[in-house]
Amino acid sequence: IDRMDPYVTLLISNFKNHIIYKHPEMDRWKIIAVLCEPDVVYQMNTAGKKGIFYFIERDIEGGTARVVVNRNKQGVLYVVTAYVVETNPEKEAEALLNTDRTILSSNLV
Repeated sequence: IDRMDPYVTLLISNFKNHIIYKHPEMDRWKIIAVLCEPDVVYQMNTAGKKGIFYFIERDIEGGTARVVVNRNKQGVLYVVTAYVVETNPEKEAEALLNTDRTILSSNLV
C-alpha cells in the first residue's frame, strides 16, 4: 500500500456480516485508525489469483489491531477483515520466521 493510494473500501455488507459478527472488538473507528496511522504494513507474498494481500497493524491496548486489505486485479483496495491479535512477542517472532511476508513499512524501526 502506497501513500498514493488514499482510498480503501470497506463494504457495509462485509463490515456488518463479517467483521462486527466475528470480531466485535473492532469498530469502524479502530479500522480507520489502523489504516490512517499504521505501525507496520506487511505484504503477503502470494501467487494467487485473488490479488495482493496486506496486513496493516497498529498497537492498541490489549494487543495489536490488524486490518487485512486486498488489492484485486483491477487495483481496488478493500478491507477483507479486521481483528485484534493478542500480544505475545515470542509467538509472534516465531511466526515471522515461518512466514513469507515482506515488511513494506514500519514505524517500529
